[in-house]
This record gives sequence, C-alpha cells and structure tokens, in this order.
Amino acid sequence: MCLKQDDPDALKYRTLLALAELYEQIARLLNLPDFLLHAFNFVEYACDLGASSWLPDIYATMARLYKSSGDLPLAVSYVESALAFDGNHTDSLTLMGAINHKMDRAVIAHENLINALRIDSTLHNSWLEMGAVLKGQGKYEAASDAILTSLELERTAPAESFYTIRRTI
Repeated sequence: MCLKQDDPDALKYRTLLALAELYEQIARLLNLPDFLLHAFNFVEYACDLGASSWLPDIYATMARLYKSSGDLPLAVSYVESALAFDGNHTDSLTLMGAINHKMDRAVIAHENLINALRIDSTLHNSWLEMGAVLKGQGKYEAASDAILTSLELERTAPAESFYTIRRTI
C-alpha cells in the first residue's frame, strides 16, 4: 500500500478534500445549501481516484458533510467505515465524538475523544470537542481547561500536518 506522502496523486486528494471542506464552510456560514452539494461532489471525485490509503480521510470528510446536512445516522455510518480502515484515524475519532455529543451520547462522545487524544494529545479540534462534551456534562472547570488547551494548541499548530508532507532523500 502506498503511503499518503508517497502517493503521486496526494496533491489531487488534498486539494479535493480541502475544496470539500471550504464549500461545506461556505454552505454553513452563508446558509447556501447548493454549496454543500458541490462539497459532496468534490469528495466523490476524490473517491473515484481510488487509492485505499486515502479512504479514511475521504469517509471522514463525507461524514462531516452529512453531519452538516443533519443526517447524523449516515454520518455515523461513514465514520465507522473510516475507522474500519484505520482504527487510529484521529479525525474520525474526533468526528465520532462530535456526532455522539450532538446525539446526546455524552459518555460515548467522551470515550471517542479520549481515544483520539491518547493517539495524539496535540489535536486542538479534539480538545475543543472535549470542552463541549464536558460543558454539557456540567463539568465547567474541566471544560474550560480543555477549551483553553485547544486554543493554545491551535495557536501553535502547523499549517500542514507533518504526516502529509512528502519526504524525499
């Protein structure tokens, strides 16, 4: 199997998934549902390229889009597919935590986020979601700590993940 950073189509995948996220944000912020349809199309194009190493990212992005559209059961299905390919896919674990929190499953959401943070404790999105879950449980001091941790980590986060940078010798 080809690693992401060694994949000759890596730029195509990253671009398509980034466009999907951009269009999803535009759809959400400006209340333009047509943009969400375009976001789905970008993810489908990425899926059509066919490299299995990208499937967890593709499925996680699809899950995020379904979460935005309000179809939480389908979002869960896509996150489960992503985790079936890579049980340590931190974006999927974080997303599953966010979805479970939205479905009022605080204990499961907390577990998902703990699992993501055990894998990588520098994930600012996971800490932010953890803060929301803890706040929902009435644990305000712990929620505040999690949110402050998220803000500090986001401030120092690299623009691009080190795991996606192509390595050559």
